[in-house]
Amino acid sequence: MRSPAARSPPSATPAGRHPELAAFRATLDELHGAYAILLISETAPGRIFFARQVSPLQLGFAAEGCYFASSDAPLVGLCAQTLYLDDGHWGLATATGLSLFSADGQPAELAPKPLPATSLAALRPIALADAELFTIALMARSTLYDKVKSNVEALSARDATIIAITTEYFELADDIIQIRAYDHPMLEFFEMLVVVQLLAMEIAIRLGNDVDMPRNLAKSVTVE
Repeated sequence: MRSPAARSPPSATPAGRHPELAAFRATLDELHGAYAILLISETAPGRIFFARQVSPLQLGFAAEGCYFASSDAPLVGLCAQTLYLDDGHWGLATATGLSLFSADGQPAELAPKPLPATSLAALRPIALADAELFTIALMARSTLYDKVKSNVEALSARDATIIAITTEYFELADDIIQIRAYDHPMLEFFEMLVVVQLLAMEIAIRLGNDVDMPRNLAKSVTVE
């Protein structure tokens, strides 16, 4: 969904200045569970009220306006930057910009992230995701965490089964394998590599395969 002319990152605007925004906040207080909401009202023309709780929601910034989406895929090619909303974030988009608030009603500040145009081809298959898809998500805190998290949230919204290998709790994952936190991204990925190798070995054993004689090596390597 596009909000015309709302091109700038969020600014602090007290909810009390907009009665409709206060009413929207009061409605959110009555909601429970997961949701990603966009609200347009006849009594507040030119405004889009938005809120996120668990379900993915992000904004994309383009020259002609601001776009709302559940993942990067529909924004690539349209927007140069995106804003990944966190749980509890809510606010108002108008022709002059955005007002963004945290769950406690305080003004929130988030820095937009760049959207690389080259990622479009890699993101298209997400539209095919469903409950039959099994995903192992490598969620390194030191590298592209927000982008990976957004893609995993989009998969979760399509009922995919997710195992997250990460340094911290991730509530949308069906299972979590927690690793230690490192300052350098390569140290994170080296530990993730060990986890993935062990996981692959356990899966192969449960499938009845011989882990000491990989089938992809049998054509070129003689194993005694």
